[in-house]
Amino acid sequence: MRRALAAVAAVVCVGSVAACGGAVAPRTWVTSVCQSLAPWRDAISKLNVTAQTQMASAKTPQDTRTRVLALLDGAQQASERARAAVAAAGVPDVQGGAVIEQRFVDSLGAVRDAYARAATTVSALPTGDAKTFYAGVASAMSRLNADYTKAGVDTATLASDELQADFAQVAACR
Repeated sequence: MRRALAAVAAVVCVGSVAACGGAVAPRTWVTSVCQSLAPWRDAISKLNVTAQTQMASAKTPQDTRTRVLALLDGAQQASERARAAVAAAGVPDVQGGAVIEQRFVDSLGAVRDAYARAATTVSALPTGDAKTFYAGVASAMSRLNADYTKAGVDTATLASDELQADFAQVAACR
């Protein structure tokens, strides 16, 4: 049994090195990143539309909390899926590729964490006083927006002209 597990582990390790060991062509990496981000953007948009629709019928702070938490939890999960997909895209074969790749992964991790922090805040708000509750939700959303903005990566400021050009040209990125 141990030999079988060791053999499987060896195959997984060799497969991982073969698949992920080398750097990825810049255009391939950009395409993978943008294709990973498209479902994330769609999920966030759909969650926002759903939340807006549902918020119109929220009658109590408890209703509001449930709906806001559904938005935040869904956005956190979508952000983690996007982060994992971008990490799986590998490292672009450009100077500083590992740093650039890590900036993207870290950015999505920061967005995921911002949604989680907002969810924790909203979940902890007392609902007994509606005015205080709604002020707390507004504060949590304000911080989320600030954290979200701070986490972004501006592709125009990448240290690679090749990646900048690819982000501008690849159809999945527009």
